Amino acid sequence: KWVTHDVLPSIRKHGVYLADDVLEKISKDPEYLLEIADNLRDEKRMHEIGCSYNLRVQLADYGKKLKCRKLIDILEQSGWIHITKATKHESSSLIPCDEYIENGYFAPFELKDKNGFIGTGFALTEKGKEAIAQLINS
Repeated sequence: KWVTHDVLPSIRKHGVYLADDVLEKISKDPEYLLEIADNLRDEKRMHEIGCSYNLRVQLADYGKKLKCRKLIDILEQSGWIHITKATKHESSSLIPCDEYIENGYFAPFELKDKNGFIGTGFALTEKGKEAIAQLINS
């Protein structure tokens, strides 16, 4: 009931909901609002970066552009990527083979979140896109 009567109407009207204790703290220390905004911006940026560098999403999007619905399967069968098995705690992930990383088709990166967790991912490069297009068109 609290969400439908307090939170959602506040978001619709003001674009944000702030709990009473947060409002009180902001009224005493306006700098606190800037801290909150900075934290929210950083979290949003981390989420956007994580989403944009998800290799599965990148390859699926590029496959659509090439009109190749089975691009990930083709890359796995061609030895470009390995697909790790899903476990109870983690979903499967795509790992490029070292040869294709060394050739510059995939760029490794590290992503650190607010808790200090470092994740590793891979971004599809322009050189990689060109090589994939040649593979698909051959």
